[in-house]
Amino acid sequence: RVFNLGKELFFIFIPSNTENGAQQPNASLDYGLRAHFGMNGSLRLDGATSASPRAVLTLRIIFEGGRSVALFDSSAKLVGAASAERKYSDMRALDVCAPDVAWNLAAARAALASRASKMVCDAVLDQSVLPGAGNIIKCEALHAARVDPRRRVRDLAPAEVAKVVDEVRAYSVAWKRAGRKPSMCVYNKALCGRCNGPVSLVKLGEDLVRPTFWCPQCCLGGSAGSAAGKRAQRNGFGGSAGDDGRGSGAAGTKRQRGDDTADDARKPAGDAPGGAPKLLPAAHCKEHGTGRLVLRRVRKDGPNAGRIFFGCRVPGCSFFSWADGGFPRCPCNCVCVLRVSKTANTGGRFFFSCAKRGASGAVAVAAYGGPKSGSDGCGVFSWAESANLDALGSLLTPLV
Repeated sequence: RVFNLGKELFFIFIPSNTENGAQQPNASLDYGLRAHFGMNGSLRLDGATSASPRAVLTLRIIFEGGRSVALFDSSAKLVGAASAERKYSDMRALDVCAPDVAWNLAAARAALASRASKMVCDAVLDQSVLPGAGNIIKCEALHAARVDPRRRVRDLAPAEVAKVVDEVRAYSVAWKRAGRKPSMCVYNKALCGRCNGPVSLVKLGEDLVRPTFWCPQCCLGGSAGSAAGKRAQRNGFGGSAGDDGRGSGAAGTKRQRGDDTADDARKPAGDAPGGAPKLLPAAHCKEHGTGRLVLRRVRKDGPNAGRIFFGCRVPGCSFFSWADGGFPRCPCNCVCVLRVSKTANTGGRFFFSCAKRGASGAVAVAAYGGPKSGSDGCGVFSWAESANLDALGSLLTPLV
């Protein structure tokens, strides 16, 4: 038996006994395999390869008769068959991608409302509430519902709870039917796709691994009140001062407290409403022009770890160009690495740090936006200015 719940896929195997020369199933010996697809997992049947050349094979199951199932970029473990069946029975009606005949809207709304003490951003990701909801779905659904992710569920009106569940369901089903995620307004964006205002980026609540994106101008009732809007004015690609007056300076230096002004020159608007012009990158693929360019980051450990470069989306195209020619160098004589702050006070602002940081890549940023004492490398820190980023055009996103 095979069934799914959210991003989980269950295989229930029933061993058989041989009696009088015939194979008889023995349900008392059932056991299960649970696979979780996470963010990038996929499944292929009968020897088909993964759509991504970088996908890693997690598990291949070969059945009698030669048919097979291969799982890529997933996790897998053995589970009890009875517990898997029970979980499926209890939660199927809450699965955000369940068929319409199985989906229980009232139960889903009640499940979300029952997490009264949680931030709504955490409640939506709770897989016992809305199994299958992920971080992109959370950000886009809360934005569509105009609900600030920092609000507690108990502070939401019943109509807001209903709207959140409706939007989570709608975005999830649209993704499933199209086979790809729908257009995004705030996730990994610098500017809101609805109002063209700056998007906030912070690691919130219980999930301190995946950042939360939201537009303070579109979402209502944030716990920080008007402070969120003020912070948002310097988020993304603007370079204005922080709350304590720290601004940007040359690499290896820190500006003193002062009256820095906002830098609104760099505001990519490729997804902005109203037909705002898109900032074009400085690079150019000789075969496919600028329209197929993509900005990527070196993820492998080595002397170039963390650096960003231009590539081409066209399969087989070998175009490559470093994108950090306009970045400062640190005292280590390395090109500084461009990163983005994800803290409450400065979330969304780009900054430069030493390339020789730890292998984990975790350069700490304190509340004011500077490096934490004891971080690896020479400790260089400076906010990125528009002049540093203009050559990247609208390809630069917070999670590059």
